[in-house]
Amino acid sequence: MRTILLLGLTFVGFMGATTNAATPIDAVEAQYNKCMDDAMSTADYNQCIDTAYSAADAELNSVYNKIKSSYSKEKDEDSKETLRRLKASERAWITFRDANCTLAGVQMLGGSGEGPMIGGCQVTTTISRVKELNSIFNVEN
Repeated sequence: MRTILLLGLTFVGFMGATTNAATPIDAVEAQYNKCMDDAMSTADYNQCIDTAYSAADAELNSVYNKIKSSYSKEKDEDSKETLRRLKASERAWITFRDANCTLAGVQMLGGSGEGPMIGGCQVTTTISRVKELNSIFNVEN
């Protein structure tokens, strides 16, 4: 229970930290980088990764849902095709992210660093995906 509370408080601090970030995902990225720079142990790295991944994934879901909502309001064929492509792209991206990050873990195959390598890849890949969707669809944050 204490660990869950600590992670929850860390997540709130992670999202609420004051930065000069232009977007919420920039703030997540800045806090993740600072956390990783300050980490002193594998446990610290894992906490940074878990917190950042939760924040990045929440932002990805928010951006994705804003895009879906915006295009779902329109009934024209272009909007329907955009939604179809978005859904197909997101499914393929998830498969790519998982496979690619598992591959990134081979640098530490079987060692205690394998998990953090995979998790760190998932964080940075998710941050990149949010930025990509923001740039394609000009999502307001």
